[in-house]
Amino acid sequence: MGEVLRYAGRHEEAIAMCQKAIRLNPFPPSWYYFGLTNAYSLTGQYEEAIKAGKKAIHIDPNNMVSRVFLAAAYSLNGQEEEARIEAKEVLRINPHFSVDQWGKTIPYKIEEDRKLIIDALRKAGLK
Repeated sequence: MGEVLRYAGRHEEAIAMCQKAIRLNPFPPSWYYFGLTNAYSLTGQYEEAIKAGKKAIHIDPNNMVSRVFLAAAYSLNGQEEEARIEAKEVLRINPHFSVDQWGKTIPYKIEEDRKLIIDALRKAGLK
């Protein structure tokens, strides 16, 4: 539900659902946290986004989506060096990663949400 709400532009509700899912699952998967990372980023809560992103990476260091959303969160928070480090990790996991292709696959209802994340990824050094 959190994922659907996040892509529908209902970010605060998505945050609440992700937090609930994490509370209810004693061993939450990384995607719970990368969804939370993205939702926090889309509401301007970048420090919280980074905390959630780090948890996602801790659970699954090779999850490309976790790295993508953490790179965006760092970039949006003005932490350019950290964003570039995560961008390099994205490319380590998937050397053929393309921001344009990624942008076509994320189903944001609100185009401004897509643009925010895409611009942050470009700023982090991804192409």
